[in-house]
Amino acid sequence: SSPDDEAAPDIGAAVSPPEPRHQEITKRTGITAAPIALPSAEAAAGPDALGRSLIVTPGADVPSPWAKSERVRLRSNSFADRDLLDRLRSAFLRRERIIIEMDQGQTEPSPRPWAEPAWSATVDHEVVSESIWRFATQNAIDARVPDAARWIPAEMAVGIGAKTGGDADVLLSDGRSTGDPAAQHRARPARSDHL
Repeated sequence: SSPDDEAAPDIGAAVSPPEPRHQEITKRTGITAAPIALPSAEAAAGPDALGRSLIVTPGADVPSPWAKSERVRLRSNSFADRDLLDRLRSAFLRRERIIIEMDQGQTEPSPRPWAEPAWSATVDHEVVSESIWRFATQNAIDARVPDAARWIPAEMAVGIGAKTGGDADVLLSDGRSTGDPAAQHRARPARSDHL
């Protein structure tokens, strides 16, 4: 069937157990990502201005918010592809919805050690494989498991006390929407460790 079919699967509902990506996030951040049930695909996609992408297995049907989005294939052997990095970076920075096709078991590539002295790296040096992974996954709903899609930022927020429900991805621990300007001011992090 085509991506434009009305019968495309919804991505919400079921909650699957923690997976290697969650374990990696917990190890890196110290925050335990708490699996949550996503609402409908439309709600999980958020407004167009957020430009959330969708990670699916190759050829999978997609919910309507992504029906007309470009498909980009991410294979285990494409983590050195600078053209792919440029495309993913562009979509991420422009907040453009894209569909990222990757195999069910694809995980973050292992970091490649830098063999040269750190000061020898040029100002435009990029760690291509890690950048590809970050741009592909940081603003994307992972729907590779049918009916058990994951939105890692919301799961991390729940892991540190946020609640699900309401008209936002998560609610603050006191039940207020993250859309409340006063709540946004108080919740703003001092710095970001993400791309």
